[in-house]
Amino acid sequence: MGGMADDLCPPPAFRDGRGHPLRDPRELWGLELRYLLCDRIAARGGAVCAVAELVTELERGGFVLAGRPSKEISDALRWEVARGRVVRVGRGRYRAAAIPGATRRRIRKVARQRTDQVGSWRARQAAGSLDP
Repeated sequence: MGGMADDLCPPPAFRDGRGHPLRDPRELWGLELRYLLCDRIAARGGAVCAVAELVTELERGGFVLAGRPSKEISDALRWEVARGRVVRVGRGRYRAAAIPGATRRRIRKVARQRTDQVGSWRARQAAGSLDP
């Protein structure tokens, strides 16, 4: 069990989909970035969307991407193209592909959790219960 030091440190308020603590729930990268992008693209049905639109959508949602956002998104979507979940239709333009039902549900679950965490973080910040 935990010692006295464990009792003094509260558990982190936010965790990623695998249970790892997050310093800032707004930071988005790796698997969760890919899942959120797949979810946002799939929500558009068969419509083509540009990387710039995805950058704007994520930023409006309160997410933060490390480095150059357009590069982070295109790199993440390259993985999804290789897995057949997204189709590249031109430079910086993508549309949804067929995603198996169980995979789609898992992607939606992770995307919803992260969106909810950012909403909760923003509410706590607005209430003044978080450091800026």
